[in-house]
Amino acid sequence: ISKEKKKYEQKTDIMCDKCGSPMIIKYGKYGKFLACSAFPKCKNVKSLDENEKIVEEETDEKCPKCGGRILLKNGKFGKFYACENYPKCKFTKPFTIGIKCPQCGGELIERKGKQNKTYYTCSNYPTCKFITNKKPVALKCPDCGAESMFEKPSRRKVKTLVCEKCGKELVS
Repeated sequence: ISKEKKKYEQKTDIMCDKCGSPMIIKYGKYGKFLACSAFPKCKNVKSLDENEKIVEEETDEKCPKCGGRILLKNGKFGKFYACENYPKCKFTKPFTIGIKCPQCGGELIERKGKQNKTYYTCSNYPTCKFITNKKPVALKCPDCGAESMFEKPSRRKVKTLVCEKCGKELVS
């Protein structure tokens, strides 16, 4: 990030939900974010997307450690759930995509690698070491009945789905 962007801070009308101070837009290593103007007393931050909209979403869940609300946040390696009371409470859990792991039956997690490439891994890591760069699709395999199939990366407009268990390919 250039020195000009690091110095640039934009005031907003958004108030900090923790201390009531105005929030400011800052530039960081991974793009824009909202920070409390009362820093370092208040360390409240919120992720922003390209359109300067807040990325965090509230969930119905409560933190098992402190009882705070669980928020869906966007981080360096993709989406994850975290406690609203961070940094006092450091509870986090991975964001699952609702598709089961073909090896162990755990949930699949969408992650971003160092070069911003998307990959999918099992929530039961390190006991299950399943990992793929193919996008999972909630479609049963017609041959072996596996719960999901995977979209094979292709530069062509034709989509090919592959079953991880039996290798069956479906072209659409």
